[in-house]
Amino acid sequence: MASVYAQDAIKWEDLSEPEQNLLQEMQSQWDSLAPERQQQLRRGANRWLQMEPDERNRARRQRDFFQQLSPEEREGLQQRFQQFNSVPQTQQQRLREIQEQFRRLPPAQREELRQRFENQRDIPSREERLLGLPPELPDAQQRPELDSVRPPPINRPGQELPRNFPRINRPEIQPDTPHRPQPPRH
Repeated sequence: MASVYAQDAIKWEDLSEPEQNLLQEMQSQWDSLAPERQQQLRRGANRWLQMEPDERNRARRQRDFFQQLSPEEREGLQQRFQQFNSVPQTQQQRLREIQEQFRRLPPAQREELRQRFENQRDIPSREERLLGLPPELPDAQQRPELDSVRPPPINRPGQELPRNFPRINRPEIQPDTPHRPQPPRH
């Protein structure tokens, strides 16, 4: 028994004239394509036919950009796309709004923000993000000495804490000094 989800093959003659014009270079191999691929191509052609001219120009630019990427860059971009699609819709919408706000900025301000963003070394550069590479680690000369990153010594009873040591007010922890009774409140 055939699968319920199996798609039927599409005959070339069943395509509309505008679809045939768009898919002309596929005509010679159309019958050998898997039905799923034929369906994808047909959906893509219909989507293209419904686009406004400026949308088509944008799609062409995106296609050209994608085609000039290396295979590693394409893979990184596809992974980021999949990550984006795994985010809840509300968060996706918020990210789109932020991107649109960024696009509306003057070019000089956009470049300044890019530079500020990429100068933060814990955040990967545009190329690293595109390729999915980890951020660069600092050279050995730039790493802090171990003495400068050691935690302060443990405070022994009777010792003073350094002045800059953060104090935490937690009532469940009793101080080492005796508790002074407070006068009753009336």
